[in-house]
Amino acid sequence: MNWIDLLGLLVLSIFFLMGLVKGFIREVLILAGIVVSFFISLHLMGFAASWVEKWVAIPAALSLLIGFVAVFLGLVVVFHIVGYVLHKIVRASPLSIFDRLGGGLLGLLKAGLIIFVILLLLSVVPFRGGAASQMNGSFMYG
Repeated sequence: MNWIDLLGLLVLSIFFLMGLVKGFIREVLILAGIVVSFFISLHLMGFAASWVEKWVAIPAALSLLIGFVAVFLGLVVVFHIVGYVLHKIVRASPLSIFDRLGGGLLGLLKAGLIIFVILLLLSVVPFRGGAASQMNGSFMYG
């Protein structure tokens, strides 16, 4: 086990603890909120852009960007609020332990996905010397 593995374990631990604190329902709503907000923002950015263009004289491309970002951020905030309210309701119920454990497992899954993507990107980089031996000696990478 080398520093790459230790860094991976640190990331896994942090995401697990964050998942325990947030809980499964809140974690799922945050993730779903980002995905759903993205697609709804793509659909509504033209409407939002026309509203922006009524108030500010800017190029159409910039108003589309502002419209997308405004709709996206607004929807993400709504999902966060709903997640927070449901999180508080579940915390007051006997299901709290399952919500926490599910959140921890989802946190591990998110961390594993992030580590996988980083290691996948690193696999195309030609390492030499000490860096190559560190990468090849890693349990996660090698």
